[in-house]
Amino acid sequence: MKTTKDGAIQYRKSALQKANDFCVKPFPLRIYRKGQKVQVFMGCGYSTAFVMESFQDRCVVRLSRTGRVVSVYDQRSIKEVSQELDSND
Repeated sequence: MKTTKDGAIQYRKSALQKANDFCVKPFPLRIYRKGQKVQVFMGCGYSTAFVMESFQDRCVVRLSRTGRVVSVYDQRSIKEVSQELDSND
């Protein structure tokens, strides 16, 4: 966030995008395909994971770095990996 010369507050686009991501309702989760690459919010940021099971009330994923299995119950904590990020890996 910064202030312009006329006193108006100007937010960074990334901050506005993050705020919009967390303004959606937590339920129901969208259904992901088995093996689909997603990002899961884990405390200090997003971790890459692969979907094992997906239902409207939860999504079970396996983290790609540690191999740990995690259940996600909130739509705001999981997002699809965009095609641009997927092609760079």
